[in-house]
Amino acid sequence: MINIPDAGVGITYSADLEELILAHPHLFPVLEIEPQTLWMETRKAKEAFRVFDVVFEKIAGLPAKKLVHSVGAPVGGTVLPDKKQFKLLRKTIDLLKPPYISEHLSFNATHGFNTGFFLPPRQTALGVIKAAESIKSLQDVIGVPLAVETGVNYFKLRPDEMPDGEFVAAVAELSGCGILLDLHNLFANQVNGRQTISQFLEQIPLEDVWEVHLAGGFEMDGYYLDSHSGEMPDELFQISKNVIARLPNLKAIIFEIFPSFLPLIGMEVVKNEMEKIHELWKQRGTAIKPEQKRERINLSSYNLDKQFEPDDWEYTIGKLAVGHSLNSESQLGFEMQNDPAIPVVQKLIHEFRASMLVAVLPLTSRLIILSLQLDAFMAILEDFWNKYTPKLYAASEAENFIEYLEAMDLKIPSLQKILEFEKSVLQTLLDDEIRVVKFDFNPFPILESLGDGKLPETDATFGDYEIEITPAIYEQLSKKGQYDFKGSFPFH
Repeated sequence: MINIPDAGVGITYSADLEELILAHPHLFPVLEIEPQTLWMETRKAKEAFRVFDVVFEKIAGLPAKKLVHSVGAPVGGTVLPDKKQFKLLRKTIDLLKPPYISEHLSFNATHGFNTGFFLPPRQTALGVIKAAESIKSLQDVIGVPLAVETGVNYFKLRPDEMPDGEFVAAVAELSGCGILLDLHNLFANQVNGRQTISQFLEQIPLEDVWEVHLAGGFEMDGYYLDSHSGEMPDELFQISKNVIARLPNLKAIIFEIFPSFLPLIGMEVVKNEMEKIHELWKQRGTAIKPEQKRERINLSSYNLDKQFEPDDWEYTIGKLAVGHSLNSESQLGFEMQNDPAIPVVQKLIHEFRASMLVAVLPLTSRLIILSLQLDAFMAILEDFWNKYTPKLYAASEAENFIEYLEAMDLKIPSLQKILEFEKSVLQTLLDDEIRVVKFDFNPFPILESLGDGKLPETDATFGDYEIEITPAIYEQLSKKGQYDFKGSFPFH
């Protein structure tokens, strides 16, 4: 048994919450940091990622204990965690000094492309072995214990896979890792008819649960989504009381809220949810019963690997999830393309990719929408998605979209210059090089109008103009709420 100190109750950190955190520090004794959301992928530079040290140092100075929840190096697939992230993960751990870190028992990359979304692993004996290998590759470099997060799975139960709880238990036993019990994920699985929470809990070693996640969601197209969109459902809160009382080694409970939903729900809702989670913390370990001795899991007893290998599973559902056709017909592809969750996952991925592009290229996006209307913009995005697989980081997704738009050469007045301007802003942010964008018209009226979400009312004034772009422009534009270049990771 790994000796890990108590952390307590907290929330997933975002800059949007900082004012609330500082005003009510007693509600937020723990902040859970998702480091990759504060990085930028550079792709063409010497360093794979750009990190804003001042942001991490500011977080380190906040009056709360820190936990680290990695969201970019999942350990549920055959693709090992990205080694390019190891250096920065260690740097984050050294700065924030968490007692352990957590990562997802999911995959978001195949051996050929990214999915841009956490997808469920192949739940077979071989899938357990592959996950354990991934966990070991991450554990070897982080220098602290690792817990894996239980995932959401929108797909139908399959007869050729292990039950969800048994799979998690087998991975934890083989790898020696802890468990981050995401009760909202399990609640979504239960509502969607996959596996009940009680069944899952019967199958896992409760003594290995170090952390619990709670959140809110909403329904879409017949599915309840793990969207981190607001307050916990009352049913989940009641279930959590009983579950948390049974966990002998629980170290933290974290409330997750996606920053984009904060303007919709308001800070008062966040305060109320944190007060409820403090109530739950008081319940931990109050109903611990002597657990029956669990037999060690015998992977050889699972004769489940006959037909589809884990990498076949990842390639097939990855292709279907991003909306690309499979190169060849396969039995697995035939089966999975008829799963009703596939269109839902595709929709989630597309909506998130669209939100990343609008965040990084707001002026370009607005100019296209205002000139051609929203339906035309969505048609352009659909064509882009068919030609480019997702990127995990918003800046990299935007670089691909810039390349795509440059090749399209849309006949929209000023579009190419606005695109050049936003491309230069992005490049300067990545490499700190000063750039000058030249215009044969006065660019400021159109920049200001697009910033307000409308086209300029007067014709452009022609002449020789230029804008010098320096690294300071990012801070200036970010303060206006116009740009968000950093990492983006959907529903996790």
